[in-house]
Amino acid sequence: MVARIIAGLLGLWNAGNGLFMLVAPHRWFLGVAAGTGPFNHHFVLDVGVAFLAAGLAFLALAIDRRAALVAIGASGFLVGHAIVHLVELGTGSGGVGVFAVLALPALLGIGVAVRRWRSEEPFLSRQMIEWFGRKFDYDVSYMVAMLETSPRAFNTFGRVTAMANHREVLEPAPLYAAKLVGTVGEDCGPCTQLVADKARRDGVPVDQIAAVLRGDLSAMSEDVALAWRFAGAVFGASPELDELREAIRTRWGDKGVIDLTFALQGSRLYPMVKLGLGFAKECRQVTLDGQPLVVARQAA
Repeated sequence: MVARIIAGLLGLWNAGNGLFMLVAPHRWFLGVAAGTGPFNHHFVLDVGVAFLAAGLAFLALAIDRRAALVAIGASGFLVGHAIVHLVELGTGSGGVGVFAVLALPALLGIGVAVRRWRSEEPFLSRQMIEWFGRKFDYDVSYMVAMLETSPRAFNTFGRVTAMANHREVLEPAPLYAAKLVGTVGEDCGPCTQLVADKARRDGVPVDQIAAVLRGDLSAMSEDVALAWRFAGAVFGASPELDELREAIRTRWGDKGVIDLTFALQGSRLYPMVKLGLGFAKECRQVTLDGQPLVVARQAA
């Protein structure tokens, strides 16, 4: 409530000042800025528009916290304007007045806007989660529950996405081969379907996705087969792991080893977290282009 009141007062203050500048620019200049130089009608109108826009942004923030980012943008003008005047006036007596009239409201404004934005962050995150679920026909209830229970935990979990999507040197096809190995090993269908759909969206050929899911090494391309074998060796702690790691290093370098390792382990975390939170209640038939596919549960 306090933040809304402050936002409303700042909105009225800045919008009122802006309207004064637009309606009576010469009168405003004589009363407020006569000591800054000669009167410039056009310049006063320009600055008046900026103050009016900033004021409207804060009035919107007082009504609806979803306007927080707009108010943060408006604060850029208010803070910058105050800094310009403080630099010009230095630390003299005039500087105290500028701080009270310009700098303090600007600081209050950006503080309120940021606070309102942070309070809105869970709402925005939920909208993005639900949009993602609709886009991929994926049950995101475990993410929503995590967000509602602990936004801090949800933000931490969000870093998994950056890890799982890390890619420097690999093409999408071998990268998704590793992702699918990890997902298949921990999942009962829904997460595997999600990764398969994302692979399709990112241009991985259907036949390669199907070959990985079936565990059909003979149908994989050379790169996909190498990535699939490496990921399976990591997943199963195979004696061939060192040999396969060297093959990956020869083909793509050390960055390739990192790309595949992150893809594999990052993809495993989603179904594991879903299971740990008690939301892995569904097994699902995986399909590609509408055709059901028998998934090999043992990747390697």
